Amino acid sequence: MRELLEIGKRGMFAGQRSLDVIGQNIANAATPGYTRQRADLVPLDYKSNGMSIGLGVNVAQVTQLRDSIIDAQVRQKEGEVGEFNEKIKVYEQLEVLFASGADNDLDKLITSFFNSFSELSNNPESLALRENVLFSAQNLTTRFGELSTSLDEIQNSLVKDSTMVIDEVNRLTADIARLNVAIANGASTGQPDNYSLDLRNQRLNDLAQYVDVNVIYDSTGMAEVRMGNIVVVQSGKASVVEPEFDSVNNVFRLRLNNGRTVKDVGGKLGASVEVYSQVLPSFKEKLDSLAQNVVEKVNALHVNGFDLNGNTGNEFFDSANTTASTISISSFLANDVSRIAASDTAGANGNSTVARNIFGLIDSTSAVGDKSFIEYSLSISSETGFALNNLRTRVESAESSKLMLESQQEEISGVNMDEELANMIKFQNAYQASARVIATVQDMYDTVLSLI
Repeated sequence: MRELLEIGKRGMFAGQRSLDVIGQNIANAATPGYTRQRADLVPLDYKSNGMSIGLGVNVAQVTQLRDSIIDAQVRQKEGEVGEFNEKIKVYEQLEVLFASGADNDLDKLITSFFNSFSELSNNPESLALRENVLFSAQNLTTRFGELSTSLDEIQNSLVKDSTMVIDEVNRLTADIARLNVAIANGASTGQPDNYSLDLRNQRLNDLAQYVDVNVIYDSTGMAEVRMGNIVVVQSGKASVVEPEFDSVNNVFRLRLNNGRTVKDVGGKLGASVEVYSQVLPSFKEKLDSLAQNVVEKVNALHVNGFDLNGNTGNEFFDSANTTASTISISSFLANDVSRIAASDTAGANGNSTVARNIFGLIDSTSAVGDKSFIEYSLSISSETGFALNNLRTRVESAESSKLMLESQQEEISGVNMDEELANMIKFQNAYQASARVIATVQDMYDTVLSLI
């Protein structure tokens, strides 16, 4: 009867502990990041008189219901969504910057500039039309400068945002290292720290938005976290990530405090690295190329022309300034519009051959490479549209996949109230039945004692 009493007692304890776990699940059904728990029951073996009759049940441990493969896939999609959305944010700024349609758009200002030479060719002796040429040129050079400055501002803003994100990455990795220690301590005592496990999983998901995360778990439950194949968290230690910006060479790197460079960053930071080092420099280079060709091709015709004073060899644009940020009108011409060349013959002020030739540049199909000035400027703005369409398609696909994976994750790790209530009834009945066993043993003892 002693064994029967022990079986009843252990059954009551197992039922109570299982009900505790069920109550915890129900209470946290709506808690973000909570993972459903389960009390793992195991039978106790006991031999009596050569027979294995058992000694009841025991709660081996309280485990979380997770699928590490699905967790890793969710983190991967988190990184993809973070990366694509960060690129979309930048390309939306570029789309507004280079959008075609407004009066101050580059293609319209280029058209206006060359059209002013067409108007001048109709009356090459008119000072008013020369003032109009100068005004159109000033609008064009100003717009080039504004666009170049705006690209620099986007890059500077990217530096500030990335620095803040890196601070958050370092905070998350430090938290993960701290939670690693708590989890390992719990495992060593045979009492898993499920709260720390949930918190660490949330930190890993948050980290995955910013960088590519690869997680490997050891036998103690500690997570080794790799960022672009470089370990940033190992056991209870986290490496500090530091940014390195090289504005001269347009390079943005992530380095650990041990000197190693992180490659294949991924996530929001990976997008920032790519935008800083490749996307923005590419737009800047194209803008500079357009400005340079405008300067060189207009000057090549203008220096061979004659102004109203019979002078030749005058540059229209300052040949020393051929980038979008520096393009400018020659100072001597800006101060005296009579020095604008329209004629190809000295003393023939009514001649407009040079003005017509400069206007003809607008139709040249080899103005910039194999494109005209207008085609090239429009190709810059259209590039942002193509990139945005592609990125929006990719982020939609990634979000759809992430939603599907989160649904699968919820089926495993989420709390199902119907299931929990059914389990509550089951373990409540088990608890009552075990109590009934003890009461029966008590009756048996009373019967025996009454016989003495």
